[in-house]
Amino acid sequence: MDPGIARRFADLALNEAERLGASYADVRLYLEDVGEGFSVKDDVVESVASDSDSGAGIRVLVDGAWGFASFSDLSRSTSTCLNDIAAAVYSAVQLARLSARLRTFPIELAPLGDVPNEAEYATPFRIDPFTVPAREKIALLRDFCAALRSESDLIAIRGCSMGASRTTQLFASTERGRVARRYVSQTIRHCALHVSVVAIDGDEMQQRSLGGLDGIGGAGGFELVLSVDGKAVAERLVAEALELMAAPECVPGTTDIIVMPEHLALHVHETGHGFEGDRLLGYEQTYVGNTFINELLDRIGEHPFASEAVNIVADATAPGGYGTFGFDDEGVPAQRFFLVERGTLMNVLTSRETVSQINRRVGRELYRHSNGTMRASAYTRMPLIRMTNISLLPGTATLRELISRVDRGLLLDGTTSWSMSEDRKNFDFGVQHAHEIINGRLGRVVRNAGYTGSNLAFWRSCEAVAGEDESFVLNTPNCGKGQPGQSMSTGHQASPALFRDVQVYNRKQRGGA
Repeated sequence: MDPGIARRFADLALNEAERLGASYADVRLYLEDVGEGFSVKDDVVESVASDSDSGAGIRVLVDGAWGFASFSDLSRSTSTCLNDIAAAVYSAVQLARLSARLRTFPIELAPLGDVPNEAEYATPFRIDPFTVPAREKIALLRDFCAALRSESDLIAIRGCSMGASRTTQLFASTERGRVARRYVSQTIRHCALHVSVVAIDGDEMQQRSLGGLDGIGGAGGFELVLSVDGKAVAERLVAEALELMAAPECVPGTTDIIVMPEHLALHVHETGHGFEGDRLLGYEQTYVGNTFINELLDRIGEHPFASEAVNIVADATAPGGYGTFGFDDEGVPAQRFFLVERGTLMNVLTSRETVSQINRRVGRELYRHSNGTMRASAYTRMPLIRMTNISLLPGTATLRELISRVDRGLLLDGTTSWSMSEDRKNFDFGVQHAHEIINGRLGRVVRNAGYTGSNLAFWRSCEAVAGEDESFVLNTPNCGKGQPGQSMSTGHQASPALFRDVQVYNRKQRGGA
């Protein structure tokens, strides 16, 4: 779409909102939202899909309450779109007026701070996946799938898939008044690859996959897929799946564990949900409910959340992360900040709206500005506080050093299942692959391992974290939250880490997957 026409649409929305009495309004124009996906299973092309969409979401603040409306298809005539914009603004304002009758307090927006009136951002990339012919992508997946073949009859399922997306958006708001509107343009690109193999023998099934259940990928282009050595990955996954089929069962008990980054990053993800400001304030109760961090909020900056080995950051600026962007959906710049620093609870994820509410909740000024975590999955949805790239920072140890510290324990890798209690205080994870550790050395492989416990006790039991050379970035393309549901991309880096005295169980003996 011509940039001039896009701004005309945005200006009409903002002008009309102000005319109808809005004290604040913003509009998100999705000028382009395209995606594609390919999958091959057992050498057969299973699916080829593509989608394309455009539209606008309009948010207004009237009488201290929110109203929202959206409409689709910006490819229609200019006059039709202008009419749709006016109608959507009217609907949003009317909804806000109705909501204002029920509100308990007026919504206050934290100031933006020193930000430019106009800004742009685009995901860096080298190869545009949408310019790569479909036949080349399918051929690459078939090569991956063929490399997973084995002489063993136990290899039952071989699967590979890839996907890509590109979203171009114009955000505009009344923040600067009629004289100088605020405009933010950005294009976000993602690309991902998934490779998996399943071995089956009777009622025994074992799976190994590349990069966890969601594969590998991130913010970037097709170069992310091409960087994978398909043959080497396939050989490792097949060997480990067959090794698991012949392995003895994991023995339950309390023991020391080293959690490898492909799975530990998911544990960081599930813990990270608890830092969401709307969840802390009770607005978000879906998808595993509220958060135990609510009990700790009054002691932010002093509460010992974890051991001193643990540093967890939220970083929307991390290169290549699935949660990387230039500006959130309130126009707030991407930021990096500590959630946990040397074990101490330091921050939570905020929006412009929740800043004042959190400050009132703790009785002091914790925040003056939003830390930029509001995102919506589509123009049809209101923005929510979402994780960005929530990562466990590397330490200084090596994996070999971590193993040498363990007299008897387990090294855990890959994800099979995950579960959190409704307040995220307790966890339960099943893993794909486990090694015994005996007298500081890796021993035999065991199967059907899982671990469970209290989140606070788990993070406080962390003795050491390995360095960045041994880290892994998990990219989660489908993190769910909200009603109506929204699926969002988040990123999580982790390195191998040692935890003491953790309860380990056998998934099969307990009836798990």
